[in-house]
Amino acid sequence: MGRGFLSFVEEVYKKIDEYVSWLKKNFKVKLVVLFGSLTKNSWVEGLSDADLLIVAEGLASNPMENYEKLKIVGVIEPLAYNPESLLEALRNLKNFVVFDALEDGKIIFAEKEYLDMVYKVFREAKKRYNLRRDKDGWRFSRLPEKHLNR
Repeated sequence: MGRGFLSFVEEVYKKIDEYVSWLKKNFKVKLVVLFGSLTKNSWVEGLSDADLLIVAEGLASNPMENYEKLKIVGVIEPLAYNPESLLEALRNLKNFVVFDALEDGKIIFAEKEYLDMVYKVFREAKKRYNLRRDKDGWRFSRLPEKHLNR
C-alpha cells in the first residue's frame, strides 16, 4: 500500500466523521457502526464504499425508506434502522448484514445503554437459532418462529 492509498483512506474517514456529525445534528443517533471492506482491509478504490449501520430515532422501520433519506453523493452507504426495528431484525433474522456489522464492525458512535441492549439481543439470537458463521456466511440450526408457524 503506497502513500496515496493511505491518504485516500484518511480522506474516507474524514468523510465518515463529517457524515456522522451531520447525522447527530439531524437525528437522535443511538448507534453508528462502520463495517464491510474498510474494516476488513479489503477496500478497493473506485469500487468499495464505506458501509455504515445507523440507528436513530425518527427513522422509518423500513431500511429502504431510510436509505432514500440518508444516502448522499459519495462513498457512504447507509444501512439505517430506528431503534426498535434493529432489535426486531436481530430477533427475527431479517438481515444477516446487520449480524456481520455487529460481529466485525468498528463502533463509530454509540449510546451505551442502547449498545448494551443491541449486543444482548444479538447474543440471544445467536444462541436461540444456534447461529454460527463460516466462510460462506451465517448458518443456523433452528428456524425463526415466523417460519415454524406457516
